[in-house]
Amino acid sequence: MKPNKSILINFIFVCLFVLVGWFFVLAPYAKVQSLIQKLPSLVNTNIIENFPQDLKISIKNGVVSFNKPSPYCLTLPSKTPSADEIPQGIVLDVKATADISNLEPGGKYSKLCKPFALVGKDFILHPDKNNTYRYTKISETVSFNIDREIIAKYANQYLPLIVTFGQKAYFILPISFIPLIFVLVLSQNYWYSLVVRFSSKQFKIKELSFGESFKLSLFFYNFVLFIDLVLIKYVLNFLLKQNIGISFPFLNTIIITTLSMFYLKRTKIPESTITPPTPPLRQTT
Repeated sequence: MKPNKSILINFIFVCLFVLVGWFFVLAPYAKVQSLIQKLPSLVNTNIIENFPQDLKISIKNGVVSFNKPSPYCLTLPSKTPSADEIPQGIVLDVKATADISNLEPGGKYSKLCKPFALVGKDFILHPDKNNTYRYTKISETVSFNIDREIIAKYANQYLPLIVTFGQKAYFILPISFIPLIFVLVLSQNYWYSLVVRFSSKQFKIKELSFGESFKLSLFFYNFVLFIDLVLIKYVLNFLLKQNIGISFPFLNTIIITTLSMFYLKRTKIPESTITPPTPPLRQTT
């Protein structure tokens, strides 16, 4: 391998990394296809059948109403149901205030269910980051009805389209990520190339053009990416279940620049071996 082929090598590495990582690590084909095929039954079991037959929810101009005594808990399906376990659910209460304490253990709705979210007359309290809740006011432009029949109708109408789209997107997504990741790596290498060019000039090793320094820094950046992404993060941490990480400021910059300077010194032609040009012969008359 030579630095002048580093861009091609990086493109091949990015292609292999994305495709292998997607099809064999993140989203193995067999598991994804199994999930896509099970999607209709999962929707039917966890959404349609879990929605009470006689519950009707209406939102008109951003105002919520329903045909049950308030407050009411719409329970969510549990992976490990137990008779003694209080079910988790979405609380519907048109008289509620946006008080987060009501959703905490021992709060106002604790005997009804474990509140996952709260739907008030014109707002929703739903989980947010760091174990907190987020307040969202329902827009006055929102108007629709929800019941089991409507949910089943939309599921039957759109699930086949979602399944078809998911099967195509499975192959399209990784391919679309390749140029984005490739451009990102080249953009990161721009900094390394500047440092390599500056260092080579300061240490009086060789005057490099931008193209030469870019290819040289990318040449060693490829090795850094392979060691970091493949050997450490995949082989050691993912396969062997280790927890190895090496990180401190400008680590890659130091490694790439050091290796580049060493490479330039090893490949530099000593001045003593350079044969001076032969002077032209004078013609005598």
